Amino acid sequence: MAASERNDTFPDNSTAVFSVADGLELVFNLSVMTVGPAASILVILVTVRTPNLRTPSNAMVAVQCGTDLLFALCVGPTTAISIITNDWPFNPAICVVSGLLSTVCRMMSPLTLTLIAVNRCVVITTDLGDGMFTWRNTAVALGLFMAASVTLVLSCHVQGLEIGYSHISRRCLIVADTNSPGFVVFFWATIALTVSMVIISVPSYVRILLYVRRSGAKLRGQVSDARKRHEFLLTRNCGLLFLVFFVCWLLVYFLLGISAHAQEPLVYTVRFAACLLIVPSIANPVVYGMTSTNYQTAIRDLIGRHCFCKDNREDQFPTFATTRTPEVPVPAVSIHVSGPPGSAVSPVLHGPPTSSALVEETRL
Repeated sequence: MAASERNDTFPDNSTAVFSVADGLELVFNLSVMTVGPAASILVILVTVRTPNLRTPSNAMVAVQCGTDLLFALCVGPTTAISIITNDWPFNPAICVVSGLLSTVCRMMSPLTLTLIAVNRCVVITTDLGDGMFTWRNTAVALGLFMAASVTLVLSCHVQGLEIGYSHISRRCLIVADTNSPGFVVFFWATIALTVSMVIISVPSYVRILLYVRRSGAKLRGQVSDARKRHEFLLTRNCGLLFLVFFVCWLLVYFLLGISAHAQEPLVYTVRFAACLLIVPSIANPVVYGMTSTNYQTAIRDLIGRHCFCKDNREDQFPTFATTRTPEVPVPAVSIHVSGPPGSAVSPVLHGPPTSSALVEETRL
């Protein structure tokens, strides 16, 4: 085989050179390696470091960004190398570990997004938000979701759920085996989780929108407009997170269904579906971090503080080690009255010495 040829395992066993589609897929995975993790890290940092953003609601978004960060780090670099080499150049055990971690992240994301939808609905439309979504309750819920995701994936893996490298998608994915009990359990668990997320999240956001319109219609004045705008922005940000995830997963199921019923494997269809699985890992932190006014301000402050703090310190606090100016004491102003008693004499105001006197005193 020539050095410029690539075996992309097409149905007719033909070979193809590095195509435009390969280049676009490589650029996309490079953005997954850079843009997604950078945005996720910024959202997590400003949530932790900014006092007014340290709330249980934002903690859920930070956990979701942490899940997206882990998923992007597991999928992006290995996929980019696989596209370049058209093979898996690492140990097969690394493929299994990377596939298991990315699968856990895919199970954790729907649970977290569903909790975010319920949180937004309760906080905005009722007065139970502060009592229900405390730090303790939020941490317990997120911990249970994480434990459930890890337990489900590992138990299915023990029962025969196989993780391997797919030459068609060039990723470490779950190997579809309908005869494996682990795969069957995982498949139906994923379907049930996705359906539950839709059943809970969609009515929650619809209720929020109806509440915002109703409250805006009842109230009058500038206060009601600000409240309506604030509630709508919260709904928009969290709703976009759910919408991006739901649309991508819906398209993935549709494309994989078409490919499964085709007589021959649709290589580029499968690869496009695999790329759609990674879109939420970039979109989630970008959407929430760049559309929220509070996060925009906090991110600008964080970047500006780290980029310009050194220059600001040098401007505000000049060092005296190199150029030390001698300190010159300035005498206080005094009033002296001279003259015989009982005479009307104007007081004489004695101020500090002139600049020439100060120069002479400095020379001494």
